[in-house]
Amino acid sequence: MEMDYEFTQAEVRDIADVFGKSGDSSGKDVADKRAVFWRTSFSPFIDYPASEAQDTSSSARVLIVSALEGIRGSITSQIAVQLSNTALEETAIEVCENAASGEHDHPLATEIVRRSLKRANEEVYRYATKMQAGGKIAARGFLAAYDGGRLTAACVGAFESFLLRDGKLSSLFDIKQSPNEKAGVLERFIGANDQLLVDLATVRVQENDVFILTSFAPGDELTEVVKDILSQNAEELSSVSEAIVKKGAFLSAIREESGKSSVEKNAFVAIVRVGKLAIPLTEMLVDEEGV
Repeated sequence: MEMDYEFTQAEVRDIADVFGKSGDSSGKDVADKRAVFWRTSFSPFIDYPASEAQDTSSSARVLIVSALEGIRGSITSQIAVQLSNTALEETAIEVCENAASGEHDHPLATEIVRRSLKRANEEVYRYATKMQAGGKIAARGFLAAYDGGRLTAACVGAFESFLLRDGKLSSLFDIKQSPNEKAGVLERFIGANDQLLVDLATVRVQENDVFILTSFAPGDELTEVVKDILSQNAEELSSVSEAIVKKGAFLSAIREESGKSSVEKNAFVAIVRVGKLAIPLTEMLVDEEGV
C-alpha cells in the first residue's frame, strides 16, 4: 500500500535577509558573487493500465525535488545549472512514463535518481567538451524522488539530508570525501568529468517518516540546529522548513573565512513527511502563485 505525503519547501535567496541587512557593506554587487542556484519540485502522475490480476487501472503520484548550484557566478555556471535541470526534469518524466510497462531495473524512485543524474552529467560534459571548456562548465546539487513506498536521494558534492524516524534523527548520506579534497574533485561536479561520483541513499519509508533535504554542507552544528527545531515543533512543517533554512543559512555565512554576510550560495530546504493526508503539490503551487 502506497503512503501519501506532506511536502513543504523554503528558500533564502539573499543571505543579507538573514542578517537583516540591505546588502554587502563593501559596496560590491553581492549578486555577481553568489553562485547560480536553481531548485525544482514537481509531482507527475503515473497511470498504470489494468493487468490480468487487476481489472481496473490505477495511478500513482511521484514527488521529485532537486536543488542545483553552479561552481562560480558566471555564464558557464548558468549553462551548467540549466542543462542539468532540464536533463533531470526530462529524464524523471520519461522514467515515470515508462514505469507502467516495467522498463526499469531498480525501484522507481532509485531509477529516477540514477538515470536523471547520469543524463545530466552526460549533457553538461558533452557541451563542455564541445566548447573546449572541460571542468569549467559544471554544477553540483542534490536530487530526491519519492514513489509512495521508497524515497531515494543523491547528492553530488557535500549536501546534508536527514531522516527523522521514531524520534531519532540520522543523516541520509555518509560522505567520506569532501568535494574540496584534491582526489576526485572533478567527479564531484556534474559535467566536469565523464565519470560522476554520487552519494546515494534509498529508504523504504514507514508511516510518519520525515525527510529533511538541504543545500547545506554536513556539520555537527547543522545537525544540532535541526534537532533543536524539530524538538520544538515537528508538526508544522512549513514553520520547520523556514526555521531550518534561515538558521542553516546563518551557519553557512559565519563559516565563511571572510566573516562577511555575502555567502556565495542560496539556501534551500525541502521536507517530506509520509503517511499523512496531504494537499497535492500542484494545488500547493497554484495557491502560492495566487497569493
